[in-house]
Amino acid sequence: MAFEINFSERAAKEFKKLDKQVQKRIIDKLTEYAEAENLSEAKKLVNSDLGQWRYRVGDYRIIFDLAEKEIRILKVAHRSEVYE
Repeated sequence: MAFEINFSERAAKEFKKLDKQVQKRIIDKLTEYAEAENLSEAKKLVNSDLGQWRYRVGDYRIIFDLAEKEIRILKVAHRSEVYE
């Protein structure tokens, strides 16, 4: 695996509240992204108060920071709520 995925405490709580089917989709996509050697699917955030990068998985957004070979998940939420 190219990157290691770790959830912040807040992101883990948000993730556990999601529907099981949505959780599976997100985990599958994160695994796919982590195995890639680059961040081609990630978008750089303009406002870095939330985090540096985001991934899109359907109607959900995953906000994360990148450090060395670690993807640190900071927030997981529906697109209508993620930037609040």
